[in-house]
Amino acid sequence: MAESAVIAGYVFKVLREGVELTQAEAAERLSVDLSTIQGWESGRRPLGSLRASQLLGLRSRLTLLGCPIRAADQLLAAVEADTIVSTALEAGDRPVPPQLHPLAAVIHRRTLVNLITWPFTGLSPLVLRELPKARRRGPVADRPLLSGTEQRRFFDHMRVTAELASGPEHSVLRRQAVFLLGFDRRPETVHWLLTRGQVVMRRVADDLDLSSGIELRSTALALARYGDVEPLRYAIDHVLSHERHAVANLNYWAYWLGESSELHSRDDDVLEAPVSSWGGTKVMAHLIDRLDTPGHADLNIHSLWTLIRARQHLLADHPHLRQAAEQKLEQAGVIDLSERSRKELAKLSAAIELANH
Repeated sequence: MAESAVIAGYVFKVLREGVELTQAEAAERLSVDLSTIQGWESGRRPLGSLRASQLLGLRSRLTLLGCPIRAADQLLAAVEADTIVSTALEAGDRPVPPQLHPLAAVIHRRTLVNLITWPFTGLSPLVLRELPKARRRGPVADRPLLSGTEQRRFFDHMRVTAELASGPEHSVLRRQAVFLLGFDRRPETVHWLLTRGQVVMRRVADDLDLSSGIELRSTALALARYGDVEPLRYAIDHVLSHERHAVANLNYWAYWLGESSELHSRDDDVLEAPVSSWGGTKVMAHLIDRLDTPGHADLNIHSLWTLIRARQHLLADHPHLRQAAEQKLEQAGVIDLSERSRKELAKLSAAIELANH
């Protein structure tokens, strides 16, 4: 199967349109042929085939044309996303040696995962959504396109990877494959995730190590996307409520959102990082914005309460976030929540009221 380059190609198209250039104008400004621009955007000429210096140069030239730096950086991340997708499409239901699998190389942040899952969700990274949109005639794709067969191959590979990546030395590979499986809508995948969740819950019950706890968290979040919130509530009640796991959960949020700057390849390096290594403002803003997200609200509420309990000054220091939290608390109060979450909402409300005075 040919190398997939649809994500980087689509990102380049969004960036080009964001600086309001046609393909012909972009070719002229970037000193390349029109066919090169068309090949990049269609994926026929993978941007990942460029030398590193050429790719960095392309990003720099896009910023000089007016593209925001944070948006242009998505081009590099998109090439990495294409590498992961290409590996899965090439292998299908065949395993890739763990030491060679790109999912095992580094613990992913939200930005990269958003790019990988864009073909399945239709949700682009926020920084790209903020760019100007081009006016187009007729129906156009709103995401990088993978065929039905390609999507099935991708998820088949995630499943075989999760099944075969056993042992603590492959925990990152296994956990990240399981998390991506949460975007597969096939009933057999839901059943597999439920079975997987039960296995992880039994292991965590026997050994409350941090890596198993975060794996249970990932599996439970994947199941919550299907509307099954009980594994997530179990994880909160029996794992994330323990002090060490509560701190590890916050550390993972900070890493996921990029508030802790250093990339890691081992879960323990993330989960056991000093909490002083990140500030908390970005995590707080993210959690407040998602207090009423169906399926994930219980985790977001619990995480926010844990954060505020540990860093009470955050509410006092950011009145605009206090105001946003007050509004979100009202909205969260009307959705399906666990009894624990409702108690934590009340505690959050009291903390906000105290900070207001």
